[in-house]
Amino acid sequence: MRISEFFKSLRKKTPAPGTKSELDDLLEPVTEGKSTKVPIPAGTVPVPGTVPGLDDLLEPVTRGKLKKAPEPAGTIPEPEVTEPKKADASFRHYFHIFRKRATTDTDEYDFNKQGPLVGGELPEGYTLIDQYWVEEGRSLVYIALNNKTNQMEYLLFEPALSNFEYELLERLHEDLRDVLILSADEVKKDRKTILLEKTMSLIRDYGLDLEPVTLFKLQYYLFRNFLGWSRIDPLMKDPHLEDISCDGNRIPIFLYHRKYHNVKTNIAFEANVLNSLAITLAQRSGKHISTGSPMLDATLP
Repeated sequence: MRISEFFKSLRKKTPAPGTKSELDDLLEPVTEGKSTKVPIPAGTVPVPGTVPGLDDLLEPVTRGKLKKAPEPAGTIPEPEVTEPKKADASFRHYFHIFRKRATTDTDEYDFNKQGPLVGGELPEGYTLIDQYWVEEGRSLVYIALNNKTNQMEYLLFEPALSNFEYELLERLHEDLRDVLILSADEVKKDRKTILLEKTMSLIRDYGLDLEPVTLFKLQYYLFRNFLGWSRIDPLMKDPHLEDISCDGNRIPIFLYHRKYHNVKTNIAFEANVLNSLAITLAQRSGKHISTGSPMLDATLP
């Protein structure tokens, strides 16, 4: 029905108030205390609080519980996000962590398990005559013939360090001097164990997670420098050597080998390193050496 036809019908028949008609359905009086329901056009969304009686149909929403609206057909449901499980905080869990850390901290290098940490590389113009380990897997000796001079030489190889490993070793050297103050209980412990525990404590403080090979390299140099004889430690441990001779800085060390006799090494010292080594040797012999009294006759322990 058109709008114009609708109003024409009203003009023709004007019903008396109170009689039933289509207009009375639209203009029905509202009585107090009783709310009437207004028809809601199709396709509209009613706003809560504006339509009487609508609030009774809406269920109160409790905090933490939201009803999901029905998804239209053809839509892909979103994956449910599950909350991550809390870490097991039981006593057994922490005990397992501490036990694992303790065994990792005290692990020492084992040649049969980890394999060699160093490999020798013969320089050009040399012929290999003999080779052997001083410390298995960590310090290797080549006895090689120099084709130019026709003389035997003693070539020592130690684990090679990357730039990061070298800087970390220098940092550990500085910090270990501050923490290597032993208590009464620690004095009775093995020196290697104490040095290893202090080293691992510093590495944890640095927040580093190092590979086992890097740890074993650091162990070698720390044991060599703090408990051994620094750069000449492999020479002191070599059972084939009888004499070690150093004539000055930047001059190769000469050895007397039981099998190959007088041999030159590939080891030389800078001036400051050589002075530090001389002071260390004197102190371990219970003697004193200085520029005022540079001559010293002592026996090493």
